[in-house]
Amino acid sequence: MKALIVIIWIGARELGEVPSMRFISILQFLTRISIKKDIGYDPHMERGIVYFPVVGAVIGLLLFVGFRAFSWLFSGIDNIYLLATLILILELIITGGLHMDGFGDTFDGFFSYRSKDRILEIMKDPRLGTNGLLAIVVLVVLKIVAMATLIDYNLAVYLIFMPIVGRLAGVFLTYKTRPARENGMGNMFIGKCSTSALVLASLFTVLSAIAIEYLIGFKTYIFIYLNLIGSMVLIFVLSRLLIGLSYRRIDGITGDLLGCVIEISEVVFLIYILIVMR
Repeated sequence: MKALIVIIWIGARELGEVPSMRFISILQFLTRISIKKDIGYDPHMERGIVYFPVVGAVIGLLLFVGFRAFSWLFSGIDNIYLLATLILILELIITGGLHMDGFGDTFDGFFSYRSKDRILEIMKDPRLGTNGLLAIVVLVVLKIVAMATLIDYNLAVYLIFMPIVGRLAGVFLTYKTRPARENGMGNMFIGKCSTSALVLASLFTVLSAIAIEYLIGFKTYIFIYLNLIGSMVLIFVLSRLLIGLSYRRIDGITGDLLGCVIEISEVVFLIYILIVMR
């Protein structure tokens, strides 16, 4: 726990802010984890974007604890797909399905092949269309199969890193970009990520992995960190490709696309690990 606190404190000193308040704000924004603490209004909440990977580390720890608990609870049932499904359900409970919703809305809008204004209207519509439904089904199947395969290969520890890398992708998407809407929930972050914040968030990603090693005491090897860094590079490229696509479709970035890139990056991370560790 001390290592995680040190990570948060380093970022706070860099930004000149009180660490606990901003971290709690970001934690409650990205998850359903509620901390009964009056943190007040934060006029510079966008600076807390550096904590995205740290929030991912919290989610990853909860998923790994869930994996251990489910493995013990269903020890007499040899079904890796059941374990993977339960882990996915746990992740949806923790995040409230926030990112999955953005993923579906993005596919509904982008693949409607309408004008920019119409695409934005479709993405804002709370109803789920055919494109979004099909995309979510494919995403869920890929995620369950990939997680089940990791478990089968005794690589469940990588489930911890999945949400960390996914939230880092959200940071990448906000780096020197512009919002597609004048008003949107994602506008507090879009285009607000500076080069120093990007570097710090990337550093937090690696430091979070080290902190997790300290917290749960698993034995790490150098290739685990090499795989983590390699996935970060891959996710950065993926994020820039999605930015290019979004600019062509709607001339900017939305909060839905932030959720979309997080979900896609998690699946890409899992597949990447399966490929390099085969």
